[in-house]
Amino acid sequence: MVFHVGQVLVLILSTHTVSLEFDAVGIVNNSVHDANDAEAIVEAAMRPTMRFVPVKTAEQQSRSMVFKTRDLLVRQRNSIVNRPICVAEAACASTARPPTT
Repeated sequence: MVFHVGQVLVLILSTHTVSLEFDAVGIVNNSVHDANDAEAIVEAAMRPTMRFVPVKTAEQQSRSMVFKTRDLLVRQRNSIVNRPICVAEAACASTARPPTT
């Protein structure tokens, strides 16, 4: 990125960029083109209620990466542990007799 003297880089809170499409009429012209998205973000950034977030440090980014990787590994482990249980339950359910009344 090339910045000119006097320009300031600001980051928009991600919840705002996700909800821009559903904001007031006229912000997004029902198109999925990058130029329209950029125009909507610029328009939203000019609002007085817009909140900006600081840039994360390298240490914060590395901690976030470690946390997300650990979370992924825990979810994969749980999936692997639960898979044989589900298969066994399905096998028992298919061989079980219906209750007699």
